[in-house]
Amino acid sequence: MTKAKIIDLILRCVLIIIAVGAFFLWSNHQVEKRVKAECELKAVQQVVITTEAKQKEVEDVAKAKAVIHSRPNANRDSLLNAMRNGAL
Repeated sequence: MTKAKIIDLILRCVLIIIAVGAFFLWSNHQVEKRVKAECELKAVQQVVITTEAKQKEVEDVAKAKAVIHSRPNANRDSLLNAMRNGAL
């Protein structure tokens, strides 16, 4: 009877240790997934910021071209001077 109780106690301890180990492994896996998702989110946000900056630059260039084309008889020197003065 004592031998059976000792074996039962050892078996329960082993199962508890296995369960605690499995919990820690699962918890570590969840943390890794969360960190990976946050990194992907930051990367996507950076791409969005870069894309918005490029779109703004394209819009600014388009506005500058529109101003230049709105002056049909302007020569190159006057346009360069206006650009340097910040008028364009």
